[in-house]
Amino acid sequence: MSPGVAISVPTEAGTIIRSRDAAGQTAFQLSWRDVCGFAGKFQEMRGAEGCRALCWLAACTTIARSTAMTIQNLTTAEDIDGTLELSSEKPVMILKHSTRCPISFAVRQEFETYAEGAAGRGIDCRVVLVVENRALSQDIAARLGVRHQSPQAILLKNGQAVWHDSHDRVSVKTLEAAEARSP
Repeated sequence: MSPGVAISVPTEAGTIIRSRDAAGQTAFQLSWRDVCGFAGKFQEMRGAEGCRALCWLAACTTIARSTAMTIQNLTTAEDIDGTLELSSEKPVMILKHSTRCPISFAVRQEFETYAEGAAGRGIDCRVVLVVENRALSQDIAARLGVRHQSPQAILLKNGQAVWHDSHDRVSVKTLEAAEARSP
């Protein structure tokens, strides 16, 4: 595969989208379902070709951004423990993201844009896929005392949720404002 080219590879877990960097190393790999969890709804509205085109556009956007930053996926209770501990050293912004919701898809793009600059300001960014990790998402809500919503952003400091918001109220601007005004 040439550098920068995205290909799809069918697997038992679903199609994987891969991209290579200039050195020929795998720069990005992503489950097709992660990119287009809401594709079924779009397919009803626009047809199969429109659905595929939208999903590839989303994949290309995510691939381009993936090389500029790292957002850690939270998948286990141990990941949450580590994240809460880390928040005692530096702020952590968590996004609870649904792979089946177009609103969440838009918020994920905002979160990725935010994450590009957040690392330089000492903010660590994490994401929880709420459909795939439902119990973990509920565990986060219980531990932090924050009612579950999706999409939802939560800012952690010293093991506590110091700010949270959801749906269309999560944008680069609101994330940066929360970061700036939180103690």
